[in-house]
Amino acid sequence: MAVKVRRLIGSIVVIALVAALLLRPVAVQSDSTNSIVWMGAWQHGRVTFTNSVTGVPVQIDFGLLYGFDQFSMDTDEKTQQYYTHGVYDIGQRLSGQHTHVLQYCSIVGINVQLGSRQFQVTDGCLKIEALWPPQLF
Repeated sequence: MAVKVRRLIGSIVVIALVAALLLRPVAVQSDSTNSIVWMGAWQHGRVTFTNSVTGVPVQIDFGLLYGFDQFSMDTDEKTQQYYTHGVYDIGQRLSGQHTHVLQYCSIVGINVQLGSRQFQVTDGCLKIEALWPPQLF
């Protein structure tokens, strides 16, 4: 009986470790949304909005390996200049960044895709927080 209990506990520990390595809970909060989205570490997210100054669509893609990481941004050159003042390459700068919280505010509207889930906010703010793995620094 003791051997079966030890095997069961060992199996539970292995399953918990695998889940901790592969699953990413993400909190999504706005005036109209307060939910947790479970994603795999291999999945990606996307934020899309229209820059209110240039009137051009902006798309920001990110991974979930360690918080939010592997960022890339797709927009026109004029909008990139607006964000960077021409001082740096935004794609290069974003690619090495990681964070546990993303927060966007817009009057025009924001669309966020996390895996197969979609979230939209117009005239408000959206906060997206990676709850796992824990932030170490």
